[in-house]
Amino acid sequence: MYQKYGDKMEFIGICADKAEEIGKFVKKHNLSFSVAHDKEKKVTLSFGVRIPTHILIDKDGEIMYQEPYPPELEKFMKELRKEE
Repeated sequence: MYQKYGDKMEFIGICADKAEEIGKFVKKHNLSFSVAHDKEKKVTLSFGVRIPTHILIDKDGEIMYQEPYPPELEKFMKELRKEE
């Protein structure tokens, strides 16, 4: 997703795992977007997230898309780009 749409939107990963594990994951997958540590799980709890979830938030802070698995995300992104 980041490689395809990174020039059109900002990507931020939020993770409640241990900081060391996040660092390993970022290195292993060579992520080039920011990944924030949600140590106290405030962000994940505020979105009601318990498993990996993809959330798109518009520039006004409104949730546009929220699903745990991304099969429909690609379709949503294509529709979103048509609106530009």
